[in-house]
Amino acid sequence: MAAPTAEMGLAEIVKELLRLHSIRPNWNGLDSVPPTFDAIGRAISVLSALQETWIQPTRVTASAEGGVAITFRRHEKFASVESLNSGEIVLLTSDGTGNPCAREVAATDEALRKTAQDLCEYFKH
Repeated sequence: MAAPTAEMGLAEIVKELLRLHSIRPNWNGLDSVPPTFDAIGRAISVLSALQETWIQPTRVTASAEGGVAITFRRHEKFASVESLNSGEIVLLTSDGTGNPCAREVAATDEALRKTAQDLCEYFKH
């Protein structure tokens, strides 16, 4: 998927996410598999949780790990939320100093709202 534009809202990004299910296996030449509908559904849940704080994703694409990657970049700061085919949701943040931080996120409404708030705070500072 191309990078979302500032005008793209949740509905347009969800349409792009749904299209990811039709990519072919080995889409990146590294034996990566397309996202499952479950992984896409969890990614949509992540984006829904972001609605209150709406942080515009920089990119929404298939993950090389098998699933969906939602990435955010503001200046030197980077964050990625990956909804993997395995059922895991992983948040990765990096402030550009070479000290990335990763943590698993539960696929519950409460945990996703907390993750959205954490991302909002992360990019404020």
